[in-house]
Amino acid sequence: MISVMPLTALGWVLAVMLGTRRRRLAGCLLAWSEPGGALAWLLAHHPLGRMAAVTIGRCVLAASRPALRATWAHEAEHIRQFERFGLLFPLVYSLESLRCLLRGKSIYRDNCFEVAARQAESKTARQNVAGRSWSSSRV
Repeated sequence: MISVMPLTALGWVLAVMLGTRRRRLAGCLLAWSEPGGALAWLLAHHPLGRMAAVTIGRCVLAASRPALRATWAHEAEHIRQFERFGLLFPLVYSLESLRCLLRGKSIYRDNCFEVAARQAESKTARQNVAGRSWSSSRV
């Protein structure tokens, strides 16, 4: 695991500056916006389209607590990706988006990191349906 501490610190600073509610879970900082909060507004007006949440290092910033619960499995995969690539992850992610763009594909939907996050999300959903004990209620 490559250190993602500087990026996590950046996420934490943003969470504080944007006036979010926060809690820690499994070594991660989870932050969410209150209705009408600055973070909710920023995620709703992102240049690439509305976002429910974004991960920066081991910090997940979400538009609301329900959005955080809904996206936790997806964002947890991004945390694993940050841990795998460390400080290079934003660059690697951007290069993958550029590769998709140059091939005429979606920079989000076809990005291999997003594909992996959606697969993790689907796997968690299947486990929930099968009655396994994963739950986002702790989020």
